[in-house]
Amino acid sequence: MRCNKFHSGATEPTRQVAKQSSRAVAALIGLVPILALAQVPSDTVYRNGKIYTVENDQPWAEAVAIVDGAFAYVGDNDGVAEWIGDETTVVDLNGRFVMPGIYDSHLHPDLALVPEKVGQFYFEQAVPTPEQVKQQVREFAEQNPGDGWIVGRGWQPVVFHQAGITAGRAWLDEFMPDRPVYLIDNSTVHNMFNTKAMELAGLSRETRDPRHGHFLRTEDGDLLGIVEDGAQAPFFAAMPPIPQQAYEEAYKEAVERLSAIGVVGAKFSQMNVPMIEAVHYLDESDQLTLRVETHLSWKDDYGYVDGRWDHIAGKRLMYRSELVNPNGVKFHFDGVTPSRSSLMLDPYRGEESWRGGDANLTQPEINDVVAYLDQLGIRVDAHCNGDGSAQQFLDAVEFARKKNGPNGPRHQMTHTVFVHPDDRPRFAELNVIPEFSPIYWYNSEFAEGAKTLLTDGQVEGAFPIAEILAAGGRGVVGTDWPVTPLEGIWIGFETLVTRENPWGEMEGAWGTPISLDQAIRMMTINGAWAMELEDLTGSIKAGKSADFIILDQNLFEIDPSDIAKTSVLTTIFRGEPVSIRDAVSAQVQAQLDRPFAAQISFH
Repeated sequence: MRCNKFHSGATEPTRQVAKQSSRAVAALIGLVPILALAQVPSDTVYRNGKIYTVENDQPWAEAVAIVDGAFAYVGDNDGVAEWIGDETTVVDLNGRFVMPGIYDSHLHPDLALVPEKVGQFYFEQAVPTPEQVKQQVREFAEQNPGDGWIVGRGWQPVVFHQAGITAGRAWLDEFMPDRPVYLIDNSTVHNMFNTKAMELAGLSRETRDPRHGHFLRTEDGDLLGIVEDGAQAPFFAAMPPIPQQAYEEAYKEAVERLSAIGVVGAKFSQMNVPMIEAVHYLDESDQLTLRVETHLSWKDDYGYVDGRWDHIAGKRLMYRSELVNPNGVKFHFDGVTPSRSSLMLDPYRGEESWRGGDANLTQPEINDVVAYLDQLGIRVDAHCNGDGSAQQFLDAVEFARKKNGPNGPRHQMTHTVFVHPDDRPRFAELNVIPEFSPIYWYNSEFAEGAKTLLTDGQVEGAFPIAEILAAGGRGVVGTDWPVTPLEGIWIGFETLVTRENPWGEMEGAWGTPISLDQAIRMMTINGAWAMELEDLTGSIKAGKSADFIILDQNLFEIDPSDIAKTSVLTTIFRGEPVSIRDAVSAQVQAQLDRPFAAQISFH
């Protein structure tokens, strides 16, 4: 029985643009003009492909027909013929591999793209030495004279430790005492400042640590010049405000880059209201080519968040649309492993009691807030690095489920690095999403720090994705861009299947690999499930939104170690091509040509 047309509200001009774009796709991969009279013609037909649907009852297909942005038919070449009419654009896939569009379940486009739009800079070297940091700060000051802030990004604390240099105020004051300097490390949560910046931020030795961050101190109690986690907020508050246009330009660029690598849905994390306004602007002006879930910062982790309670109370619903879901809040439970601020259940290596300090939230606060937000239908996205913070979050969700019932929002644990074996089945039991950032597995700083600071037993249990999936959990993937390169999502895809270092810099595998089918599901239908969109998208099925990608190689026919070399030739979103490429991605190839695992830090 043939399906009826699916209405998506597309206007005739929009459909004409879609037809023109589809013809461009056809020109790229080979169009065969096959026109036949059909009783219910479709807008576009893609045929003669190897289409992996991620649907258990029909995992493979040869052809699809699209009507008003949705799949009207999924099946073989013969069956699709009756969907072809005089106005149908027919694309011959020439045997190309097709799969559902992918999801990035954790990224920060503003942190990646706004800094350079407002006069901040990134260090030229992937791992700058202290001397290179000093040189670039001086060069920036010379090229930008005056008394304004000097804000740089991408230094690495471990390099200072290796050089025997104490990073902080004293070191910066030696060569830049008269202008405020604030240097953000490559994890974005362990930052260095000088005395001038400290004064402008209104801080002194009497300043107390906030409950969601720390000021490192000298032996006599003075501020060392290093800030961690939410304690950095006063510095961002003291800097000039970021223009709204900078956010809008940044998110527009981010959307274009996401579409280019095959992303059709994403969670934008740790946001404030102006950032959400910028996403809303793109949505209203028809510049969004993917579905977005926004997550407001629960505390002032990167800067003061004005209007938080108005947003939570209901103002967020002003931004709700077919493509934007503003019902998310981001929590930061603990810190990072290299700075020993990951909250662990057992002491760090060589310690009798140090487990990573206190969590950024108390358990009663976590329980009550998660239950409150759960009742409002707001998803909580919780940064949890250590197995102690992971257990705290799972306990809070269990509290919320008992109080509100089991069918509330699917809350998400970000990174899911260390999880006690007893807690791994709780993801399925509590309907909690474990999000993994696979590219971290071979981050040399993380690996070296973990093996040095943690016990062998703690390290052995890192990133237990196979174990959580075996217990019924539904894992998803996030890049945490810019902490890792956005295009690195395909490298992370590869390591899900191989659990081997693409650069050969680490001996042996790290953890248990999963199957290619499991990895694809994590990248597609699980990502849609994590945004509670699995009935609308995430797989190739009649009635679902036509969100899919055409690749230059069949993932089931290549060596798994070549997955990272995959190029997305075309991304189709709601039936319309939104990104067309005719060559292997230069950005992906550039990342494969250099070991960027050495330049990222766990955030």
